Amino acid sequence: MSNLAGKVPGWVERMLIPALESRVRAIVKDETSYLEKVMDAKFESLRTVVDAKLESSQKAADVKLESVQKAVDAKLESVQKALDAKLVSVQETVYAKLESLAVKVDSVDRRIDSLDRKIPVVQELAEIKARLTQVEKSQGKF
Repeated sequence: MSNLAGKVPGWVERMLIPALESRVRAIVKDETSYLEKVMDAKFESLRTVVDAKLESSQKAADVKLESVQKAVDAKLESVQKALDAKLVSVQETVYAKLESLAVKVDSVDRRIDSLDRKIPVVQELAEIKARLTQVEKSQGKF
């Protein structure tokens, strides 16, 4: 190349090299522009494929999530029903025990009322015994 450059006259070099340079730049620019368009198209195609796969995966995940959510809701509902039934059972037991207790309290109240009525009679009897004892003591002194 250096031998060839030495044989080329200077004016040719000054005229041809800038023209060749601009031509090479134009060709490189055209090629890179074309390659850029090709790469953009490939990237767009790849982006479309990736978006479609992501959307498909998202839909599958949504369906699975909805299925799991329905299963959880159904399980919660069955647990809630079981708890409600157990609560009703416990309430019935408590009410039965309260009723039994109320009957016992009523019985105790009646006994207390009966004793309240007997207390004056017992007091009178105690007073009579005390008087009798006094009378017996006074008769024993004479």
